[in-house]
Amino acid sequence: MARIRTLPPTRALTLVATLAGLSSCRQNPMTAEAVPTVHDVAMVLEGTRYRFRPAVVVAHAGDLLRFTYVSGGPHDVAFLRDSLSLEAQDALDAAMPGDKLGPMLGPLLVEPGDTYQFVVPELSPGRYPFLCIPHAAMGMVGELIVP
Repeated sequence: MARIRTLPPTRALTLVATLAGLSSCRQNPMTAEAVPTVHDVAMVLEGTRYRFRPAVVVAHAGDLLRFTYVSGGPHDVAFLRDSLSLEAQDALDAAMPGDKLGPMLGPLLVEPGDTYQFVVPELSPGRYPFLCIPHAAMGMVGELIVP
């Protein structure tokens, strides 16, 4: 018959406190490796306004940005070349995979549910504006903030 062991109260409290502390960090407690955060950004038409929802994304290097066409498409995501250093341009362009339409310009998403995703590269802390080219004149702009 199996014997059940219980922890002394002080060891049980230490274990609970340790696990509580681990749950608030960005690491996998089983491997001590960083766990990337997935940032979902919906590309939508709300009434007469085109927008990214959320329009501002705070992300770290290694996090995943996932853009999804929800309504009002077609959509794309492009970073603004004139507002970025050459190093940031190169890093973002290299991070954006697939059949891009141009430098720092993802593919055109043409069907609801289409997604485009990439891993945030190592970037200097700052603000990295992006937009949807077909709807930029209608205010479909966003910003990646790297703390």
